[in-house]
Parts: sequence; C-alpha cells; structure tokens
Amino acid sequence: MQAITFLQTVQQLQNPVFTLPDVARIIGKSREYASVYIHRLKQKKYVLEIERGKYTLLQDTLEVASA
Repeated sequence: MQAITFLQTVQQLQNPVFTLPDVARIIGKSREYASVYIHRLKQKKYVLEIERGKYTLLQDTLEVASA
C-alpha cells in the first residue's frame, strides 16, 4: 500500500490516534511489517509517535489530547 493511500485511510478514522495493530489491519500485512512501515513514515515525518505503539497524523499535541 502506498503511503498516500494509507494516510488518507487513517484521516478518515474517527479517532486521531491509531495503534500498530490498526496499521497492520489497514495495510493488510503482519504486525512486524507494520512496524517497519510505520517506522519509515515516522522518518519522513508523516506520522508522530505519541507513546510506544500509539501514533497520530496531527502535529499539535493539544489536538491529540483533546480528542
């Protein structure tokens, strides 16, 4: 799955926070592959890690905390 398609899918979720199992389900791959996939998105600064295993697309932590 291309990153653009993944990011659009995550934006449609009602919760701005998603987990590694969510990523694996969305891309249809194993949890190990999802870990590598999300790591690459973090390196490109498309995804922000809130805490271990929890991610968001939002750059403002206040928006994440209020959601």
